Amino acid sequence: MAGAIPAVELVDQARETFGSDHGAFAAALELGAEQARAAGDLKTARGLQEQALSTWVGIHGERHLKVADSHGRLGALLQDDGAVDAAENHLLRALAIARQTAGPVHASLLEVNTNLAAIHRRRGRLSEAAALLQTVVDIRRLEFPEQQDALGGTLEDLSDVLTAAGQHQRAA
Repeated sequence: MAGAIPAVELVDQARETFGSDHGAFAAALELGAEQARAAGDLKTARGLQEQALSTWVGIHGERHLKVADSHGRLGALLQDDGAVDAAENHLLRALAIARQTAGPVHASLLEVNTNLAAIHRRRGRLSEAAALLQTVVDIRRLEFPEQQDALGGTLEDLSDVLTAAGQHQRAA
């Protein structure tokens, strides 16, 4: 990323400026985690995201959309790193918190539902995967109708899962 502040420097600046119990610090940790993830350094990304989650919980408690988002980010990282059981736990936690705080159809649940559907699909739990992908379709149609490519990709994934589950008529 040209012109990007390195993750470690960004986190240090945020800590010095805001303190380690501030939302800007947690956001810097998450940005650092994304930079590390993009660079393929999943160990660093995971450590930064775990610290961000802890910071968000310290600021907002367990029941806040920022905490749900942070669980979802950590779940995605863990999934990338092959820690599927831990990923599933964080994604389920993210989903539960987000549903309690934002309702069942909310844009913050897109990635969580998509990642959890991938885990269910990988484990052969096709009906659960299909239900989550249908939720993603519903959210995309409601919140992002202009993003037809993303909707099309999700519909294709849903069709593949339904076909694999033997639900050919629903897949059509």
